[in-house]
Amino acid sequence: MAYDNVETVKKFYEILMSGEPSRLPTVLDQDIKLEMMKGWPYGGTYSGVDSAINDFFSKVWTLLDPFTLEIYEYIDAGDVVISLGMYHTPSKETGRDMPCAFAHLWDVREGKLVRMRQYADTVQISRALNHNVPEA
Repeated sequence: MAYDNVETVKKFYEILMSGEPSRLPTVLDQDIKLEMMKGWPYGGTYSGVDSAINDFFSKVWTLLDPFTLEIYEYIDAGDVVISLGMYHTPSKETGRDMPCAFAHLWDVREGKLVRMRQYADTVQISRALNHNVPEA
């Protein structure tokens, strides 16, 4: 079966912005590895779909609402998809927006996301959260 890796990544963002974490396993591999930048809320490495959802995404959603982002470009590099964009998510605590540029590097296999590496301007999120960024 042929898979469209860019479409898989787009589906992830659609689910992410819907605020429905129960739908994430439809695109995340059971053994996914998330590598989130230090300085990002709960930044660190998460292994496995349960950890990705319960230890990372669910916690971030409690801080940032609504979670929105804008993708400017998808770069299809075969089994790797690079997405370039901007987070536009306000902090629940401060109400401040965090215009924050990012690059996500996704490894995709057989229609599932198996690895994500985040590169982001963590200074902006720190400012939005009054420099009170929770660690993993």
